This record gives sequence, structure tokens and C-alpha cells, in this order.
Amino acid sequence: TNKVVHHWKSIPAPNSHASDAHYVYWTAAQGPGKTNQIVVISKKDWKIVNRVTTVGTSPDGMWLDPATHKLYVAMDDNNWVDVYSTGKDPKFETKFPLVPTKGGGPDVGRLVASKNILYMPDDSWEESLNATTGKIMHKINLHIKVTKLDGTKGQIYDPKTNAVWVGTTSAGMFVLNADTLKVLKHLPAKSGIDQVEWDPKLGLVYAFEGAGKGFNVYDANTMKPVTFVSTGVGLTHTGTVDPVTHNVYAYAGKAGALYVYKPEK
Repeated sequence: TNKVVHHWKSIPAPNSHASDAHYVYWTAAQGPGKTNQIVVISKKDWKIVNRVTTVGTSPDGMWLDPATHKLYVAMDDNNWVDVYSTGKDPKFETKFPLVPTKGGGPDVGRLVASKNILYMPDDSWEESLNATTGKIMHKINLHIKVTKLDGTKGQIYDPKTNAVWVGTTSAGMFVLNADTLKVLKHLPAKSGIDQVEWDPKLGLVYAFEGAGKGFNVYDANTMKPVTFVSTGVGLTHTGTVDPVTHNVYAYAGKAGALYVYKPEK
């Protein structure tokens, strides 16, 4: 129905979320000296049941592995990933250092549970980490311009082509080999990319932009641009895809609205 189910007013600076069968986990990311939390929400009644202060500050991307009951949280101010247990009372377990140790900080990566790999963007780098040990398996410096909004950004993993698609703020889209991080393709974008999502069945990759007032569409199989969809609204910097209906949800920040699109056959 695309109707709002619930609205929380008490999560300051919400940044990203993950979920399992029982809970939704939100990051509250106000930065050093302020509120930095994992906010736990019950799916049973949509009530906030816990607030856990993170070890690092400005928690950004967050990923959950339901098989291992691990919650991974990237820390913008610290260049590392916090690891917590899941459940009503998440407990800090360890942290995974990233490369570089200083710089723009990590952003929204991608956990690929089937490979036990966490793919992470940090500053101008992309790196793959063993999700159990935190060891950096491969890393590549893409040598892109790092802006105040960082450099490497959101990404997806395509098992069909074994490729990781990495958006950037200043250099379009990079497609990397998932095992070696070797660059397979470098594709243009209208402006800086923030989040990347995709529709596996249709083979379409969507890259949402902040300044470009819309989102780029790419063919995952040919690794070529398809089109740019204009929302006409600034800060269309994040979104998601329903793989069943193929609806594309684009957050139009300047409009304070969620725009819904569907590909034509």
C-alpha cells in the first residue's frame, strides 16, 4: 500500500539500519561528544526496546548476518568497523581496523554472507575483510578525489558476474572483481553517488545521487549505463528496490518524500 506503518521521533541523526526476524536496528549518529547508538526496535509492536552506545562514533553503514548473529557497524570518525551480537541487548565483541587509519572514514559497504566477506569503502579505498577475523584480504586505492562527503561509497555484489559495484562521490561507478578487487569497468555518473542498490532478476543496478536530482541505471550483465532517471528534486541520495514488484524507492530529500518508480518492459 506504500503507507507509513510507524514513525519514530526519538532517533537522532538516523543513518542506516539492519533487521532480523525479531528486531530492527538503527544507528543514531550525532558524532563525537553526542549521541552515538544502536537503537533496537521490536518488530512485535514497533517499540524501542534498547539503546546501546557504540564504541566508535558516527556509526554509518550497518550489516547483519542472521546465521552468525553478528552486527557490523562502520564508524565514520574512527576508520574501523564495530562488531556486536544481535538481539534485544547487542554486546560489543571486537573491532576491525580499516585502511587508511585516518581520512574520510568508511561508508556503506556490503556484507556477502555466502563468501563470509565484508566489502568496505574507506576514503579513496575499497577493501574486502574476512567477516570472522576482520583480516583485510584485498584492498585497492582507486586514487579518486575525496570530497567532504568522502570518496568510495555504497555498493552491491552481483553473484552472477562475481562483481562488486562501488559508487563514488567524484568518479562515477567502479565495477570490481569480487575476489581480487581488480577493476573490470569504470562507468560514468551524472554526479556524486551515495547509495547503490540493485534488482537481481532484472539485472539492473541503481545508483542514487545527491546533487544530480535522480538516479543512474546500469545493466549488471553488460556493465553499461542504461539511463538516468530524474526526480527533479535535490538530495535523491538514497533508495532501495523491491525485487518482487521491481519498484524502485528513491528518497527525495529536498521534498521530504519517497518517490516510487517501476521499470518499463
